[in-house]
Amino acid sequence: MGRKIWAGASHEEVEAPSWGARWWESFRQVASRRGSAWSLAALAAMEAVFFPIPPDALLAALAAAHPEARWRFALITTVASVMGGLAGYAVGFVAFETVGKPILAATGAASAVPTVQAWFAAHTFLLLLLAAFTPIPYKAFTLTGGALAAPLLPFFLASLIGRGVRFFFVAWLSARYGERVVRLLLPRINLLLALGAVGIVLVLVWRALQW
Repeated sequence: MGRKIWAGASHEEVEAPSWGARWWESFRQVASRRGSAWSLAALAAMEAVFFPIPPDALLAALAAAHPEARWRFALITTVASVMGGLAGYAVGFVAFETVGKPILAATGAASAVPTVQAWFAAHTFLLLLLAAFTPIPYKAFTLTGGALAAPLLPFFLASLIGRGVRFFFVAWLSARYGERVVRLLLPRINLLLALGAVGIVLVLVWRALQW
């Protein structure tokens, strides 16, 4: 764990979110097609290993277009992301130098590796819970976790909880408020989740002090 591994919908028209009209329109089109759940699962799994686009936007589009199926879409995204995370862990464990590093470099996640490595050295479970609430790509955690041979059970459980909280929150928010939430809130989803996590911690601390 201590070795160094890196040197260096509603159909109303809305304004496109900050990550670009092209992607949002593509996600809206995918959400209207049969088999869109398979596309969501594939995106979530690939993003955990090598794909640069997170599944939040497609999940939001699907939940907004089909609010009655929001929890199903959130569950699909969570399971696929965690399974992809295990695949990323395996890639990092077996071939970080030859495969993992090039993936991180190509997707712009290489600069996060030293930070992730230091966090893994401190606490694997807590790190992966926090990973769901940070802008650091999930693949940086999965590939680095495998390269460092992080304990697999804490890795799996923390990924399941952290990713689940994130995706169920996105699905609920999108189904509740529609497409406009993507324009207004999805680009700030990490901040919202972080504030929520801090609030939960403060409540737990306050209740513990009352005992």
